[in-house]
Amino acid sequence: MPHRAGYFALAYSWDHHCEDLMRSLQAGFSKAHSEVDELIRDVPETRESLLNYYKKWHYNRALYRHLLDLIGRRIFTINSLGYRGYGVNRDLAAALGSLEGREREPLGRLLDETFLRKIDVVRRSIHVPQEWVDQRNSEHIIAGLCTKLGLKANGNIPRVLSPNVLDLDYYYKIMSSETSWQTNTDIFQRLFFRAGSASATLMEGSTGLHNQKSAMELKTAANESFRVTSKNIFETLHTFTDIGLDLLKDLHRLLCHGVDPQAGQFRRIDFPDRNGVTFEFGNFDREIGELSWVLSETASSFHDLPAFIYNLARCYYMLIGIHPFWDSNGRVGRTFLNQMFMKKGLPPVSFCDGDEIFALPRYGGTIEDMHEYLKARIMRGVSDYFYERTKLQALGLVSAGIHNISFDSGFTFSQIEQGVRRIEVQFEAFVITESNPLAGAYRNACRIVVPEDFALYNITMYCGFSDSPRGHWVHTARLQHGFHIAERDSEIDGIRVFDVECIVELGDRDKKWCYFNCSVAYEQGGLLFNNKGLNYCYRLVL
Repeated sequence: MPHRAGYFALAYSWDHHCEDLMRSLQAGFSKAHSEVDELIRDVPETRESLLNYYKKWHYNRALYRHLLDLIGRRIFTINSLGYRGYGVNRDLAAALGSLEGREREPLGRLLDETFLRKIDVVRRSIHVPQEWVDQRNSEHIIAGLCTKLGLKANGNIPRVLSPNVLDLDYYYKIMSSETSWQTNTDIFQRLFFRAGSASATLMEGSTGLHNQKSAMELKTAANESFRVTSKNIFETLHTFTDIGLDLLKDLHRLLCHGVDPQAGQFRRIDFPDRNGVTFEFGNFDREIGELSWVLSETASSFHDLPAFIYNLARCYYMLIGIHPFWDSNGRVGRTFLNQMFMKKGLPPVSFCDGDEIFALPRYGGTIEDMHEYLKARIMRGVSDYFYERTKLQALGLVSAGIHNISFDSGFTFSQIEQGVRRIEVQFEAFVITESNPLAGAYRNACRIVVPEDFALYNITMYCGFSDSPRGHWVHTARLQHGFHIAERDSEIDGIRVFDVECIVELGDRDKKWCYFNCSVAYEQGGLLFNNKGLNYCYRLVL
């Protein structure tokens, strides 16, 4: 709905995400150029070599079209959202248009030439109607050559990419029929807390806008609010929840208590950088009305899982695009999604910023991009569910009376009441070389980061008890052995990810203390991880 011809709200300047997106697109075009150049030098004469020739041509023509389509969709999204009052990146749209102009004609011409150069040779093996030639129909040519070679065509048609598929039948069977309610709850709580590690407020003690509080104050308040939000969500998981604007406000109020003085309220003025949707011309109220309608559609589709997931993608996409709250829009959106996933029996998911960034409206991502992203995250969440389930079985904790699962800045804690009372401590550790700038960024976010896996297997955990949060430690201990360490698949190049877990036994003298505290060190490397001086703190249930 354009409200004034040619008017744009311009919020975002060129940044490293724009660079990454352009680099990725250019790499795709470069790959296509390189492989088409190889076709020019290729001299196929046999049916097998002709099949390989046209398979390579088919793939690169599909890649060429995919890249142009992706560019076109992003430019259209940036333009259309700009007209509706969203902050958009005009510089990115211009760069995308320039890239399209440089690549469309020359690569398209090369593809035409390489398609035609071996048509006469193909005609010696199969019948090729002129219509196939005019349409550059490589799929029919591949199928015809496969028939002559006694091969199945379906397995020989190259695809650039395939949509993500929600294959959930086996998961639902194991989760609902072969896993106890308590074990499922334990796993869901662990995964829900792990998703909190994506929050800069929880991990770094920073917010998107200026805040008068120190990093330590922000971290303390945000982690407590996150724990309260988790408790509220799990207590109401099996009751009716009205999916609407009030739900988003309630989540914001819970998550931002003690962090944002406007917790639970939509903003009433524009951001200084015109982020999100602006208020002029009634933009904000109009888009909030659209979001309310999409939330209502989402509620109506609750019993149709594919439609429900698609509508959740619409909700999240619009929420992030509008940015209705002064701060913590991403945290509210991710918490909302995980609450809805769990209500459908799906595990909470962690969010991978690298992939999510390019599905966001600010970079020209579309609702379809966000839908594909969420489907991929759901399947990753299912994999995480089975990992946690297998780990509980391996550690003998499936029926161990686990309770009081909690979280502090990336550390997950729980109490075990089977036999000797114990505390379970779990965290992720990262192996990142010192030359990688992500090492410093991850440490600033209170992650456990070591330069090599040898260091990981030589960490020390210091722990103790106190009668108040962050209080004086008593009955201190130094643990160097007994860690359960398993490498997980990393989603970021240059980073190795490890799941680290240990069990701490509680002696009789420890039972009267209210809090367990810990920190981690790699002493040989002089590295100490103590949550910016706060240590990692866990309230015990006595």
